[in-house]
Amino acid sequence: MPHRAPGRLRRPTPLTLVDGQETERARIARELHDSVGQKLALLQIDLDQIACTLRSHAERTRVQALSRQVADIARELHDISYELHPLKLEILGLARSLAVLCQEHSRRSGIAIAFSCDADVPDRIGSNESLCLYRVAQEALHNVVTHSNAARASVRLGCFDGALGLIVADAGQGFNDALPSGGLGLTSMRQRVALLNGSLDIHTNKGDGTRISVRIPCRRNATAYDCCALGSPVVA
Repeated sequence: MPHRAPGRLRRPTPLTLVDGQETERARIARELHDSVGQKLALLQIDLDQIACTLRSHAERTRVQALSRQVADIARELHDISYELHPLKLEILGLARSLAVLCQEHSRRSGIAIAFSCDADVPDRIGSNESLCLYRVAQEALHNVVTHSNAARASVRLGCFDGALGLIVADAGQGFNDALPSGGLGLTSMRQRVALLNGSLDIHTNKGDGTRISVRIPCRRNATAYDCCALGSPVVA
């Protein structure tokens, strides 16, 4: 019988690896939301019912405090779940998802974060491109909240020289250009953008704030999400 050479295993491409990571993130997010989240909701209901049966004011107050703690944990879990897998991208589209992301970070941090979407942004954006820009914005805003010491920041979605563009800027303390490329999640951002043949530039100086600019080529005939699924581009 003729000898057949063993088949070679195909190495996964970097984009395939990213897709795998996002699939696993989605699975964990569903588990957190559907299983743990529901159990916390039922626990809070039980605590509220117990509080109603207690005659002692001190005991009732203590159980009510426990119920509020459970509610706080449930909200944090909800936020973590949506950070792991931005399902809102498929439902709301990129522009509104970014607007919500800015609102959420403003609410948590107290930093005034303005979002704008240019009128020339395509109605539909590839799912990979949407996810990439959302993840970059997510990481950049995390850095604004954690490191910038800024009172205000902005996120802009637009088209620049035929490419999709995202600009995240703050008026904070900035950082040293000599910062290692792996710092502040920059490696993750650069890798995501590079996989889509895009570019990422950072302009920053001590005391002058930070500006992160991303450009990604638009792909035609790609699996796409509506940029703004519930209406026209928004400003928030």
